[in-house]
Amino acid sequence: MKKKDGGIIVEVTVFFMLMIVMILIVFITSLGQVKAESEMVNDDLGTSELAAFKDIDTDVLGKSQNLNELVITDYNTAFQTFETYLKENLNVNDSFNPNSKANFIKSKVTISDFEIYNLYGNDIEVITYKNGSFSKVYNNNAKGTIKTPKGNIVNYTTIYAKIEFDINPIFNVKKHVICEEESNIDK
Repeated sequence: MKKKDGGIIVEVTVFFMLMIVMILIVFITSLGQVKAESEMVNDDLGTSELAAFKDIDTDVLGKSQNLNELVITDYNTAFQTFETYLKENLNVNDSFNPNSKANFIKSKVTISDFEIYNLYGNDIEVITYKNGSFSKVYNNNAKGTIKTPKGNIVNYTTIYAKIEFDINPIFNVKKHVICEEESNIDK
């Protein structure tokens, strides 16, 4: 039998088309994984913030009228609670490095910002953790005027956190990720 002219060209074209389709499938699958993992990391960050609300000052709450002053006065303990739950939720060790190579996070997790907005009536106390230390600023009559770094107006005691880490979503290309979340308890 005589081979038809152009048969090799068709075979090579089909081969390359299949390779392109396979690469496209891998890329789309990787994007889906990144999106799903991103949502899980944001959920983990939010639940870690909510865990810190267990350190609400019950004495201040008990002395307030209508039992509505939910404030965190022991911010060191609240930050430690946040760290503990964040490590557990993200599956990182005490140094904030991933516990396994299978972890989506490929580098040390850094807490780049942690803020507590305590609401005392119409006054807001902002407690900020940066570079290993806390600072406090008290703002009189600031309810409804102060915004979190995400741009939301503070009307309730709120915890805001921002973390950073690296991932390798596809073809071992390192990508730096910044996640930020805030949580509050509406009265």
